[in-house]
Amino acid sequence: MVIKGHKSKVLVLALIAAMTVGCGGKEEREAKYLERGKEYLAEENYDKAKIEFKNVLQINPKSSEAHYYSAQVAEKLQEWPKAYAGYSKAIELDPENLDARAKLGVFNLLQANSAKLQDDAVNEGLAIESAKEQRDEIFKRNPDHKGGRLLEAGLLVREDQLDKAIGIVEAVLSGSPDDPVAVSMLVDFYLAKEDKSSARRVLEDGVEHNHADVNLKFRLAKFYANENLNEEAIKVIKDLIEQKPEVISYRVSLASYYAQLDRKTEAEEVLREAIRVEEDNPETYLVLADFLVKTKSADLAESELRAAIKKLPEEDSLYTGLAKIYLQSQQKDKALAILKEIIDRWSKDAPGVKARNILAQIYVQDGQVDKAKATLEQILAENPQDNDALLMRGKFNLQDQNFDAAIADFRGVLKDQPSNAEVFGLLAQAHMQKGDSRLARDNLQRAVEADPQNADARIKYARLLISQKEYELANKQIDSALKQDPANIPALIAQSDILAATNDEKGLTLAVDNLKVAAPDNPEGYFRAGRILRAKGESEAALAEYEKALALTQGVGEALMLSEIVDLELKMGRINEAESRVKQVLTANPEHMAANGLLGRVYLAQKDYPASQSAFEKQIAINPDAEQVWTELAFARSAQGDLAGAEKAYRDGLEKLPQNVRLTIGLAGLQERSGDYEGAMASYEQVLANQADNAIATNNLAALIADHKTDEASLARAKELADKLDVLPQPVFADTVGWVYYRLGDYSKAVEKLTKVVEAAPKAAIFHYHLGVALAKAGDKAGAKEHLKQAIDLGDFDGKQDAQEMLSSLN
Repeated sequence: MVIKGHKSKVLVLALIAAMTVGCGGKEEREAKYLERGKEYLAEENYDKAKIEFKNVLQINPKSSEAHYYSAQVAEKLQEWPKAYAGYSKAIELDPENLDARAKLGVFNLLQANSAKLQDDAVNEGLAIESAKEQRDEIFKRNPDHKGGRLLEAGLLVREDQLDKAIGIVEAVLSGSPDDPVAVSMLVDFYLAKEDKSSARRVLEDGVEHNHADVNLKFRLAKFYANENLNEEAIKVIKDLIEQKPEVISYRVSLASYYAQLDRKTEAEEVLREAIRVEEDNPETYLVLADFLVKTKSADLAESELRAAIKKLPEEDSLYTGLAKIYLQSQQKDKALAILKEIIDRWSKDAPGVKARNILAQIYVQDGQVDKAKATLEQILAENPQDNDALLMRGKFNLQDQNFDAAIADFRGVLKDQPSNAEVFGLLAQAHMQKGDSRLARDNLQRAVEADPQNADARIKYARLLISQKEYELANKQIDSALKQDPANIPALIAQSDILAATNDEKGLTLAVDNLKVAAPDNPEGYFRAGRILRAKGESEAALAEYEKALALTQGVGEALMLSEIVDLELKMGRINEAESRVKQVLTANPEHMAANGLLGRVYLAQKDYPASQSAFEKQIAINPDAEQVWTELAFARSAQGDLAGAEKAYRDGLEKLPQNVRLTIGLAGLQERSGDYEGAMASYEQVLANQADNAIATNNLAALIADHKTDEASLARAKELADKLDVLPQPVFADTVGWVYYRLGDYSKAVEKLTKVVEAAPKAAIFHYHLGVALAKAGDKAGAKEHLKQAIDLGDFDGKQDAQEMLSSLN
């Protein structure tokens, strides 16, 4: 095409201009979005910043800078995986993006710290290497890069080179005195050295050079408060309020601080000023109401919220706040009325669902479990994923031993709350009670990983490890909990349990002393000190510690401590003192939860069996769920020759406590004594149906079958039981194994097993008898005579007459 003339030239210029605009439009829009995003980021308007950076990436997905700033937004919003991915992508797109490298290095340091808390040395090492790699890549390109130098300081601290790290950060701040990251890092370093004056200097200088940084300013206020520099702290918080009048939390902080200083009038005025500034913000009214409940009266708080509801009738949080005040002030009827008003008004919407959950909690507190369950089912029928309702229903299912249903509910909560350590703990409890210790352990480990700072999760995990005899791993969890809080009572108790289990007497004594120092008003330390002294045979000193513990206990703890003391006094031969102690308790409280049973034990020690029987019967009338008292009642009756009465005690106890292993084993033993071998075997089978690994039931059942059954199926059952016992080291179990082989006609195997038993326990007559009989059958007449004679010489045993007859026949 040929274009001629002036008009043609104008047209060409217009086309060129249009093409230029068309080519540069994307770049201009990209730059505009990027700058606007950075402005929003500086203003802490993270939602809008996120949108702007997203716009950049829609135009140019390979913008390293946009990925970097998007990662910064994610970091501010605590979306850690997104932040990590964003910084990684920024480096992938532009290896020269040193700021992104520094950020990624810091993330790696944080990952290393998290792995260290979880005792994960492998991942800790990998994270440290990744951090060092980023540092090295930065220094290759720019040895003076600020972010790289701060990363280097963080790495040095992990290598215990704190002074060197401080020197690096001081140097960074000399060139960039307004850098908030460097200021915070240096403050942390000085506080780690317990150099508070330097920490204060750095904070004050940082605020002076970066007056706009509210986070630094708030940290300075907290520092002043911790050092009781009250007026300085108040001045800084007031400055924050002036700088950010829309941030209600600063006013709340100032009011709380005034309240701590008992300057309640000033505290109330700050909160009322917050309402004047933001009269449409329901949070301001709720904070004022909460303050009034604590400092003046619930009636005044109610009045304030009623007025707020008139002004803001659509704000559901005000109604819920009013309901909570009624509950706190024991005005349950008013609370129920306001909750029902919320439900009527918002029905299936979020406020109505929340009100129903609160209603369910009230029903639980009132013991109206059926109403609570019905309310939860109503919530879940309309909102199947409501976490509060799922959690509460899961707890009900756990309590009702509906373990599969509980597990399903807790997993439902974890879909939305994958970092909820409490729910992981409940899920572990459900698996444990269901009998799956592996899954229980997995979930407790996940609870610790989800929240490494959660000491309760660590202690629960340690408790499971202790039950599995993994003391070293358990101790690591307890050490982590005690690093966070050296006075954590459950952690100190668990620590002493580990030391006791591993026979570390010196460590145990020190741990118990620490427990007493950390919690002088807690009975556990004195109780455990008493246990240590008792084990060492220092009964008087143990009793003194027990007395201290008793003085600090009440309820169930008092009953357990009283039992410990009475037991020790009986072993010391102080029967009269024990009787006097228990009778004093009963004089003060005839319905005491344990004292009648303890009096029964005193009478047993005096061999006054009728009196002990009467005491145990009184105790059962007060507390029929105490398995030990049923056992003791059976003993008191059998000691008087009343075997039928003893059996009745066991059977009555099992009516109250069905499938109780201890009572069932007691019944089986009594049936053996009475010659009811079939009944005894049935009772032991019942124990094993409920507790398949119960060694006592396994042993006694195998022995009974071997002694009283000859059919092939029964002897096969005896062999099956003996195989389970064969891995246990105790001589009594090994004797049963050998005796079963004898009954099966495998005399050489019987002799092999029973020889080891006699070597392990040479003073037990019954073991020599069994070996002698087996040797006789195996054809070793001399050996048989030797062991039969030793059995007879050692004393009475079941089968002595048979031993004498066999010995005579061998002579």
